[in-house]
Order: sequence, then C-alpha cells, then structure tokens
Amino acid sequence: PPPSVLQGGLGDCHLLGALSVLGTRPDLLHNLFGGPARTEPAWAQGEAAVAADLRRGLAAVRLYKDGAWRDVTVDSRLPCRASRHGGGEEPAFGACADAGLFWVALVEKAYAKLHGSYAAP
Repeated sequence: PPPSVLQGGLGDCHLLGALSVLGTRPDLLHNLFGGPARTEPAWAQGEAAVAADLRRGLAAVRLYKDGAWRDVTVDSRLPCRASRHGGGEEPAFGACADAGLFWVALVEKAYAKLHGSYAAP
C-alpha cells in the first residue's frame, strides 16, 4: 500500500490496499463511518456525529459482507505493541502513517470483528 497506510503484523494487504485507495477518496471513506442508529452515511450526518461517537470511545463502521452492508460497532481500544522507533507504543496491526489518525486501525478492527478474528482471511 502507499505510505499513507501502514501494514502491521497481519498479512491483510488486500484490505489495506483497498483502504489506501479509500484514503484518496474522502467522499467514499466517510461512507464507512455511520452506525445502526443512523439511516444516512456519515458524510450526510456531518463530522460532528462521528466525532461524538469517537469521544464516547465507539466507532460504527459499515462493511460489505455476503451481499449486504453490515454496521459493525467497535470500541476505540486498539491492540498496541512497543514502538519500533523507540519509546511508547504503536498500533500492532494496520495504521495510518499520520500517527494522529486511527481510521485504518478502526476499520481493520471492525473487519476482524465481522469475520471473527484478526487472523481471518
């Protein structure tokens, strides 16, 4: 994937490759974040609605599986490991190159939840 999306300890480059493309299309990326209580995609609700969920420690991610869109709610607690660049921690799996952004890790966590494991193909 391009440098904006970093692969972690999983062999899920198929997912991260797709996310790197979505990262270049904010209009499509915003459609991933919604939730079961919302009938409109995130871009139609406004950034404030998604930000409010994140402040509560939740992210609702909309993923496509078995011919249907599924809303997957995950908490914002991400698996971490010791940083490879010294001191501190970093996401153990996929991440954004910008350390202040976590959308890649949240989508990857939702994908893992939907498929039953981080090890799921």
